[in-house]
Amino acid sequence: MIYIEWSVTAFARLEDLPEKIAFDILDHTDRLASFPEMGAPVTRLYPRFGNCRQLIYKRSYRLIYVYEAEEQLIKILVLQHCRQQLPTASDLHRSLKKIDIEE
Repeated sequence: MIYIEWSVTAFARLEDLPEKIAFDILDHTDRLASFPEMGAPVTRLYPRFGNCRQLIYKRSYRLIYVYEAEEQLIKILVLQHCRQQLPTASDLHRSLKKIDIEE
C-alpha cells in the first residue's frame, strides 16, 4: 500500500478551500494510492526531484507531488490554483524539507 503525506503548506491550502472542493480533491488524491503515476511528469522542470508529477483537478487546482516507488510513498508538496505560476525548485525543496523534518 502506498502512503500519502502532505506538506504543511499544501494541507493548509486544502483546509482554506470550500468544503466540497477540498473533499473532492482528497478523493482525487486517494486515487494516487492505486495509480501513483497518473499525474503528468514535471521532471523536466524539476530534475533534482526525481519522479515529480502534477495532478490537475477540474482544470482549477494543481497538486505537485513526488512519488518514491522504493519507499511506497507519495509526498504532496504544493496545492495551488492553476492560474498561479508554477513554484520554483527552491519552493518545492522547502516543502519537501518540511515533510522530512516532521517525520
